[in-house]
Amino acid sequence: MSYLNTQTMLGTFTFLTLILAVAAIARLLGLGMSEALYIAALLVIGLVSAAYRFFGKRPGKD
Repeated sequence: MSYLNTQTMLGTFTFLTLILAVAAIARLLGLGMSEALYIAALLVIGLVSAAYRFFGKRPGKD
């Protein structure tokens, strides 16, 4: 595990926690487990992609 730094581990934990939290909410709304996980992954990846598009590509000060 020496090749993984703390930031990578924290990001992975946060990403998985978000997917499982959204899946739990979808499950409470009556979706099946596979549908809930699919919708959760799709939603989280879409939100992260949109956030990167708007906030991640700002021209930096060089």
